[in-house]
Amino acid sequence: MTVIVMIFLMALVVILIRNVDLVRQLKQTIA
Repeated sequence: MTVIVMIFLMALVVILIRNVDLVRQLKQTIA
């Protein structure tokens, strides 16, 4: 179970980082 949780947390971190990058790009295009 611990391995599954570790992979799940890593995936969440990657998704959050990608979302931040997308938001930055959107702000640049809007500005």
